[in-house]
Amino acid sequence: MRLNGLFYEAEANEMSGVIQSVIDLRKELISIYKFNPPWSVTRGWEYGKVIYALGKIEKKNKVLDIGSANSIVPFFFRRHSCEAYACDVKKPKRKELQYYKDLGIDYQKAGIVDLPYDDNFFDGICSVCTLEHIYPWKDDTEILRETIFAFQEIARVLKPGGITVHSCDFYIPGFNSFRTYHEELLKKLFKALSHIFEPVDEPNYHIDDPFTYFINNNTQYGKPEERERKHLRFLREGKKPDNLFTCASIALRKL
Repeated sequence: MRLNGLFYEAEANEMSGVIQSVIDLRKELISIYKFNPPWSVTRGWEYGKVIYALGKIEKKNKVLDIGSANSIVPFFFRRHSCEAYACDVKKPKRKELQYYKDLGIDYQKAGIVDLPYDDNFFDGICSVCTLEHIYPWKDDTEILRETIFAFQEIARVLKPGGITVHSCDFYIPGFNSFRTYHEELLKKLFKALSHIFEPVDEPNYHIDDPFTYFINNNTQYGKPEERERKHLRFLREGKKPDNLFTCASIALRKL
């Protein structure tokens, strides 16, 4: 399974066992703590990629989830006996913060470019649907610059040999509305970070035919009839619907 690539429904099916364990944990958190993380086919894929990439994390290893206010990731790794850490620019309400404490998760109010942790502290670092929110983007130059800053800070707190994995919005220039990351930008990102990170596998973010891709892969939240009305009927006619995007995963190893 490729860890530096795009969302495919077939991969979500391939990770069904891991995704089901996340679904079960989510149901438990809803039942006990009324904590209701967002869910969709794409979100299940994002969680699956993170868990798959960090799958060799051992018990007692330290794992950080960035942008964690609505994420199930720290709860999953805590359940699997890791030292789980979470941070976000917003801090939960006192009641919500209590369930992090109850489950032994260290939650800090902090952003991705200013992490309050020591150098070489974590064995694994991740984020789900966070990178596209770290800056009020205007163009590719700003996106690349700020994302490099973020990964430099991640490198500081990650141990040598440690894995960092992230999911993010992805769009196809000239086809989708603007959603930050695209194939050429990610190529530039990997090149800019090559002195501190290496991809865990060969990156591939290419889509030959966007119409076929989006017809075959349900990348949007919502019910099937909503997808049909908003997207599929346009795609089948060769028309570009509004607000259509997908997800990508980025998995790097610190040198």
